[in-house]
Amino acid sequence: MFRFTIRDVLWLTVVVAVSVAWWIDQDRIRRQSEALKAAAQRLQALPLRHAEAKLGVTIAEFAQLVEINHRNPAAVSESELRRLELQLDVAKLEVEKARAREEFATPEPNP
Repeated sequence: MFRFTIRDVLWLTVVVAVSVAWWIDQDRIRRQSEALKAAAQRLQALPLRHAEAKLGVTIAEFAQLVEINHRNPAAVSESELRRLELQLDVAKLEVEKARAREEFATPEPNP
């Protein structure tokens, strides 16, 4: 019959403790990796959000200027309306560019 000594129990305790510590560390590394990937995806979407916000502001400014011009035609010059219309076109192009970058961005390789 096989008998366990205190030394065998201590070695078993050490092996189990090291195994559990390794497993906990690997789980922590996996969770950190997932959190970093999620943060990278959020950061990648920031230029698009910025461009969309800028487009919204430009649309509001243009609508306000058109409304002012409608109420008082002499208040806003044609060149000012044209300048803001061009800014609106630029903002639309920036949104399209940001969407294209987000859509065609190459994904990070998984190590």
